[in-house]
Amino acid sequence: IKGTSNDLFQTLRRIDGAGYKAYHDTLGGWTFPEGWSVHLDKIQSDPFAPPSRCHVQVPQSLASFPPTLYSNKVRCVALCDYLTRVMCGLVK
Repeated sequence: IKGTSNDLFQTLRRIDGAGYKAYHDTLGGWTFPEGWSVHLDKIQSDPFAPPSRCHVQVPQSLASFPPTLYSNKVRCVALCDYLTRVMCGLVK
């Protein structure tokens, strides 16, 4: 983990308006007060480069999904698919 959500926000404020390369300062994991984290895995280096990639981690203790939702491979894939679709809808 690189820092906290406050560190991430400070970094984003500092590089606001800078070129694409400045955003590489955000690479890494950032922990939020609620206990989840966002990980910026790859940052787009220019407007024509492949898109940036990130992932979010939420501990089961925080997510509190009933074990029956991920008790076998099919259910786990279904839960992951659902969560991906919800996140996609939130970031659009």
